[in-house]
Amino acid sequence: MSVAGRDVAGKVVLISGASGGIGRELVRAFLEAGAAEIIAASRKPLDQIEPRVRPHALDVTDVSSVAACAKAFAERVDILVNCAGANANGRVFLPPNLYGAREEMEVNYFGLLNVVRAFAPAMQARRQGVIVNMLSMVSLVNIPRMATYSASKAAAFSLTQAIRAELMPYGIHVCTMLPSATDTPMSAHLTVPKLKPATVADAVIAAIRDGVEDAHEGLIHHEVYDALRTDPKSVERQMAAKLGHTS
Repeated sequence: MSVAGRDVAGKVVLISGASGGIGRELVRAFLEAGAAEIIAASRKPLDQIEPRVRPHALDVTDVSSVAACAKAFAERVDILVNCAGANANGRVFLPPNLYGAREEMEVNYFGLLNVVRAFAPAMQARRQGVIVNMLSMVSLVNIPRMATYSASKAAAFSLTQAIRAELMPYGIHVCTMLPSATDTPMSAHLTVPKLKPATVADAVIAAIRDGVEDAHEGLIHHEVYDALRTDPKSVERQMAAKLGHTS
């Protein structure tokens, strides 16, 4: 069963992708929420900004890097936030090769899987913990302008459901964050209303405290969210219509 009403004060938190737009705000949000220690993990570690923040070099696509991180911290981590991400902003047929698509899968899917597999056993042994996977509304519907990114996030959403099923008997809460477009460098090309990264980070804290499994920040009471529940094919056609034509 899910663990509801869990607070973050006094907890040890590990955030992958901590140097990104949302990652930095997650560090800020957990500090404000009273976390005892934050392991800010990223390929290029953050500068030391506060005594409770411990920068750490982590490449989620490198199994040895993930294993070393888990060896150092897994026994102490109460809350794991998988925020590392890659977006090549690629359509299916336009890129000259599949390098971008492969990187998206390596980071967004396999990277997430690498980290969860490394850190979950210690949580299972303690029979407690929280895992938050930062995904996106494109996990629910493909936006063809970023086709392969959407596909990688859909795969990660399906994977998260399997992770939740496996860890639920151990009292580990698994939360999926599915925000709408957020104002980060990855979405700089989008001309749509965007959430502030701080809003998404604060929503993560709220989701943990409330025991939420799927948090749709920016989508609740949104016409796209309503349509996804009642007429998902209409949303698919709407997103396809935004593709436009190339010369």
